[in-house]
Amino acid sequence: MSPIQYVVLLYFLFAGITAEKLTNEELFQLPPVFHLDDYNKCLSVKDGVYCLGEFELTPKHEPNHLYNLMKRHSENRYNFNRTRIHRGYCISADSPSIEQNITHRFEKYVEAYAQTHEMHATLSELHYCRTYTDRNNFKPSFEQNLFVQVVCAIVVLNLIGTAYDMTTGDAPEKNKLLTAWSIPANWNRLTYISKESDPRIKALMPMQGARIAGLALIMFGHARAMLFMMYTSSPEELEGLLHSPEGAELSNGTILVHSFLLLTTLLTSYHFLVYSKKNKLGLFMLPMCIFKRIIRIIPVHILMVGYASTWWGTERDGPLSSIIEGHTKVCRQKFWSHLFFANNIVDKENHCLLPTWYLPVDLHLYILACILTLIMWRYRRQAMMLYAACFVLTILQNVVMCYTHEWSSAVQFITPENLRRMFNGVESFSHFYISTWAALPTCFMGLFMGHLHFELQEKGFKGNDHKWFVFLHYISVPIAVLWQIKAGMYATKHTSLEFTASFIAIDRLVYFASAFFFIFGLINVDGPLKRFFGWEGWQPLARMSLAVMLLHWIINMVIAARPNIYGTSTFDTMLDWIATFVMSYVIAVPVTVLCEIPMQRFFNALL
Repeated sequence: MSPIQYVVLLYFLFAGITAEKLTNEELFQLPPVFHLDDYNKCLSVKDGVYCLGEFELTPKHEPNHLYNLMKRHSENRYNFNRTRIHRGYCISADSPSIEQNITHRFEKYVEAYAQTHEMHATLSELHYCRTYTDRNNFKPSFEQNLFVQVVCAIVVLNLIGTAYDMTTGDAPEKNKLLTAWSIPANWNRLTYISKESDPRIKALMPMQGARIAGLALIMFGHARAMLFMMYTSSPEELEGLLHSPEGAELSNGTILVHSFLLLTTLLTSYHFLVYSKKNKLGLFMLPMCIFKRIIRIIPVHILMVGYASTWWGTERDGPLSSIIEGHTKVCRQKFWSHLFFANNIVDKENHCLLPTWYLPVDLHLYILACILTLIMWRYRRQAMMLYAACFVLTILQNVVMCYTHEWSSAVQFITPENLRRMFNGVESFSHFYISTWAALPTCFMGLFMGHLHFELQEKGFKGNDHKWFVFLHYISVPIAVLWQIKAGMYATKHTSLEFTASFIAIDRLVYFASAFFFIFGLINVDGPLKRFFGWEGWQPLARMSLAVMLLHWIINMVIAARPNIYGTSTFDTMLDWIATFVMSYVIAVPVTVLCEIPMQRFFNALL
């Protein structure tokens, strides 16, 4: 039996293992993990005080049957820590309590509740104690005013550029710096449907639809993850999710982000090789390539981080606004690291807009792909052998690093408590998952695929002529999903270093094999998938991918930070996901037309 057959047999044998659980009767005996008093009612009166914090419960007497149940349930890392409760209480100034210290009074409120369960409550983290005055005496800060001024300047530039473009009409010598800010012209660029005649470029059109589908799946996963950060009336539903096949797929499916990195390096190398048929390549092109890549990303990136650093925390007035405010504080502290694409290196334990880790990794891999292609473009076959070897070596590097530092795979470190903290302090995430070096296998696979696709096109390769290739193309996604579910559920039950390191390697290999046949099939196999993903209508939506990727996290968190405790069913998640998806694309239109496209045109005109 081959090693691959052995691995497949193992995961089918063990995928059905499940964790021991408390009965429903036992679960509902436990104190609620979350509780929120009415925030608006509390702070609608001048003597109202609202406190939010986390408390550790300990038994008042031993033995304590209820506390033992809580400990037993919490031993499974895929459950919430039931010995820690999260409370938002209204403490009015006219309370019978004679205590003057607000925090102490808050502790006494929760202690009184804990006494009903024969336990003590100790304050472990105070998020805030907010008064009527705090809520109603808001004054914009210098940074908030500065952001408003920047947005106003962008709007004014667009109005000037639009007026200039409309008054000059079809004049032959228009000022390109001014016309770069023309709203009608930039709207036409956004909505333009390309009728590509070059068969080489036309074959890549399905990548647009695939990009949107991948982004939609990522948004759904983030909508699920966001629920763990908020206060829910049914934490057992979220615990059940992580124990379910859907949870294993969502957790193990985080590698989907690497699909975007794979497309970056694939398309970069391929376009260079097509360009080399009529032009000479060299490292002299590198500075311009980097400059154009940066001006493609930096305007929207900094605009979104700037918004998150200033006004994001004011969007939702409620008891959970402190969660957004915590992210806002990190964004202010890490603003300059975002500007220099080092936010996954500097203070990497803390995260501003979480999806922004992708942008520095994307730029770093793009630069590496440019350098290697510009050096090796004359030696394509040798380059393919080099990239294949580097792919294997970097996979092994990942395995060794994970084994040495005792890092876990995503499906192992995605737990309720880690999601609540948004992976703060989780080394497997901050030192491995979001690092550039961990994505090196993706870079080399993309380079290999770009060169291979070019060589096959040169030889007139037709995917439909090879039934085995067509078959592998159509089963690639089902196999990947099946692997994520079954192998992911199996991986949650094993934490040994040897298993974890091996699982990370095998998981990456299965993913890359599936991505290889799926992407190559979209390009080379004429069929329903290619027609669907190659639909021309995807093009405008695909041009907004950068803005949508950054906007959706901001919008989703504002939606999720409701002022009261709410359910976490699949239906609730679907509503949040649909609302986030629609609002992200709606808001991405002005961001793209007024900022992203004109900025690119303006800086290109400067050259």
